[in-house]
Amino acid sequence: MIDLSTKEGTITQRVESLISTMENLDYTTLRNNFVGILQDRTLRASQETRDKWLFHLERNRSKLHLMTMITNLYLAGCNLKTIR
Repeated sequence: MIDLSTKEGTITQRVESLISTMENLDYTTLRNNFVGILQDRTLRASQETRDKWLFHLERNRSKLHLMTMITNLYLAGCNLKTIR
């Protein structure tokens, strides 16, 4: 599997900058930024992938859980973790 963080327009590449600032953001801002990434039409991701992460986001109720989800997404895209 390839490291998607090096590929332009992937979710992994887009959330990399979000990860570096997410601790300083409140829950609503972090959530809105992540939704903005998923809804960006220039993002190279299938609608199924977008819908999957939006579904997981709907079940999310805390900043810590959201930060963990975004970090796990990034690690999986870098081929460092598997997503269940």
